[in-house]
Amino acid sequence: MTLSKGWLKQRQSTLAGRTLVSLPLLMAMVLIWTLVALTGCSDSDSVARAPEIFACSLTYKLPGDVDKTPGDASQNDFDEFSWQSFLALSAPSVGGRINVDGDNTPQWREWSSTADLLNQADPGPSGSRFYPEECKAIPDYAYYRVIDQVGKVDDSFQEATEDALSTSPVIDKNGNFIRYEILISPSLYTQVVSNGWNVPGTIPTDPQTDPAMSDITGTCGLASYTGGDPANKDSGFIQIKNAWMDLTHASTAERAKYHIEELLVYTPEYRTSSTPQTATCELRTMGLVGQHIMHKTLTQPAWVYSTFEHVDNAPDCEGPSTTGGSGAGTPSDSCPPTVLKGWNFNPMLCNDDTDSSRIDGCPPDPDTPVTNRCAHCNDTPTSNDMTAMCMSDGAEWIGTCCNRPDGSTTPPPSACNSGTEPWCLDMGQAEVKGFSRLCRQITVSEDETKGGYISSARWNRECHDAIAVAGSGNSVWNNYELISTQWMTMDFADNPAARECRNVSRDVIQYQSGSAYVALKLEIEPRPESEGGKQPVLGNTSMESYQRANCLGCHAKSTTGSGDVDNIFKNHASTDFMYWLKLEVPQSAAMENL
Repeated sequence: MTLSKGWLKQRQSTLAGRTLVSLPLLMAMVLIWTLVALTGCSDSDSVARAPEIFACSLTYKLPGDVDKTPGDASQNDFDEFSWQSFLALSAPSVGGRINVDGDNTPQWREWSSTADLLNQADPGPSGSRFYPEECKAIPDYAYYRVIDQVGKVDDSFQEATEDALSTSPVIDKNGNFIRYEILISPSLYTQVVSNGWNVPGTIPTDPQTDPAMSDITGTCGLASYTGGDPANKDSGFIQIKNAWMDLTHASTAERAKYHIEELLVYTPEYRTSSTPQTATCELRTMGLVGQHIMHKTLTQPAWVYSTFEHVDNAPDCEGPSTTGGSGAGTPSDSCPPTVLKGWNFNPMLCNDDTDSSRIDGCPPDPDTPVTNRCAHCNDTPTSNDMTAMCMSDGAEWIGTCCNRPDGSTTPPPSACNSGTEPWCLDMGQAEVKGFSRLCRQITVSEDETKGGYISSARWNRECHDAIAVAGSGNSVWNNYELISTQWMTMDFADNPAARECRNVSRDVIQYQSGSAYVALKLEIEPRPESEGGKQPVLGNTSMESYQRANCLGCHAKSTTGSGDVDNIFKNHASTDFMYWLKLEVPQSAAMENL
């Protein structure tokens, strides 16, 4: 604030004749105004709190850690960490920058997937690939990656699923299955191979002595490391989970909205409708619709969980779940009754979903008009196996696309996506209730009245603006938004000055009771159990599609066995929050048959 002598003279003349305000008093008032303008303080706020800064830079910076202790950090710090990580990993190389005018090859394209690693009898260096024979028939196959997962935790090669997690597929607006992959950073890949964690039996599955001594421990990223190279151990372990939508037949205009890659889409024989069942591999144009980034750091040894998704995936839910609490596993069932655009996972054809006479999960009555083509809000779509039979007691499905390679017709749960329903990945969606109809669990908005993620919304605006200003406004990366970041306020170091990189899974599980959930941090504070739930939730519609997610609480349960219901670590070792080691490595002996 600048006050001229002329203004003071004019103001003094205006006040002439008034006895209530003198010149000395006026000067005092001006001084107070000046101090307020300079400090932002008032007499009721003698110590101003430093404002949080939302300034998005496109300069390459892959942080090794958040340079604050958990007690001093805020949601703003971690959402900035997430956007820095997303921009850096999406850059074409270490030190590079995203394309602000279009698309580019991200550096994670050269990483190995878990399927690449576990299906190599003799793993090569990071970046090595595995190709099934069906994919080797594709010309120039070595230029492409193979993706096979049709559920978040369903690995076709290893036939690995997990009953506690949703393995249901997402079926997009075009009737195609969303596919997934798990990519691991070069540093993580190298340590897994050097320690033999990819070999069944290397991680004790039944330690008889102190189980904690058998836990594996990953490498933590360091705030002091500024090189930003995921191959450097000081950057810490990083995992990326990608969700891909088939855009092979999409228009040029629609493709321009997505990061696009040509990928080999593999379908195992037991997911096909052919007779005899035969595995297939097709080169498809795929668009990125979702991404999880997990990063183990020194101050966050329970990993930082960042989740991004495409802005066109799904609309917001209209409210919380009406069928249960706010905890994980209870999705909202309040999708908007009408949508005005063709969302990826909530198409406009869902607007005619008026027929409630169908029984979810059963084939339609051919005499009943087909009007409801979409599943109920955030529910699993109906199976597309037209030869399937819905048993009268609803106990089991029998169909061609659920057969195991050995030809049995009543497969165990591990052979099917959901455990009870068959899916034919070479076919389109079911005629009735075959499309996914999803809505976002928590709003991402700067509107505080919506009770959603405000910090991530602000960072989205800042980073989208920065990308647009730097380029032509046509960057594909401007179509991805941070949903939120989950982290822990708990400091696991008794002496922060002597902090060590640890496996803290047991500590997390120990504190997951009652009010201790406050240690699992999201911008949305956890609700008390008396109000219907206590877990902070984080939902990416492309991955946590049919359940709400508590990333930390779920991954902390990753052990080498199912464990005791009251003590999941009983006689089992922890895989340090890396669920793919739990789900896929025990099955990887199947590679001997490849």
